[in-house]
Amino acid sequence: HPSVKQASTTATEEEKEEKEEEQQEVAWLAKGIVVKILCKELADGKYYRHKGVVEDVEDEYVGVVKDLITGDTLRLDQAQLETVIPAVGGTVVVLQSAGGEYNGQRGKLESIDTEHFCASVRLMTSNQVVLQLEYSQFSKLHQS
Repeated sequence: HPSVKQASTTATEEEKEEKEEEQQEVAWLAKGIVVKILCKELADGKYYRHKGVVEDVEDEYVGVVKDLITGDTLRLDQAQLETVIPAVGGTVVVLQSAGGEYNGQRGKLESIDTEHFCASVRLMTSNQVVLQLEYSQFSKLHQS
């Protein structure tokens, strides 16, 4: 039956696409944002759950991160990091927005929707409010 063969081909193509999507994860790191270190293996967990500031971005996916507790500088893949959500009123940087329209823009955190894991951000440039940004789409801006 040709339909059976086609179904198995489609499944294989879908698996291939999923693998490609995993490899082509969206680069979201940006200089000046605060991140949380999720790497348990590094220095026997010495930095695990510490917050750090991205001082530089190498190859889109690797951040040079200064640990805010120890002062140590680390090179970490973005997969070992997560965004940090400030208190309402805190300054954030939009890292990913639909169509990339607001990427890199700074704003103030207006509200947090803990039930849906998203927040609203008022952009500083336009005073426009961007609704329902997922937690992974923005991060706290480091105030030096």
